[in-house]
Amino acid sequence: MKIDEAARIFLGVKEYGKNQGFTLIDKSQFGFEASLRNMGWTPGASWCAFFIKYCVYLACGKTHSNIM
Repeated sequence: MKIDEAARIFLGVKEYGKNQGFTLIDKSQFGFEASLRNMGWTPGASWCAFFIKYCVYLACGKTHSNIM
């Protein structure tokens, strides 16, 4: 998987509040918020860099259950 393909999985994910969490569109996006938390994101923190890091991990074949 390429990094841009990994990012496309999450098209439509919506942020609620100010960096407080995310609303998922379908089951393919399961684990998004948990994975960002595994990357170090916490509610209230900007999440953009954690998202990029997560996409790189997905492109390398890792999942939210084996990130760390």
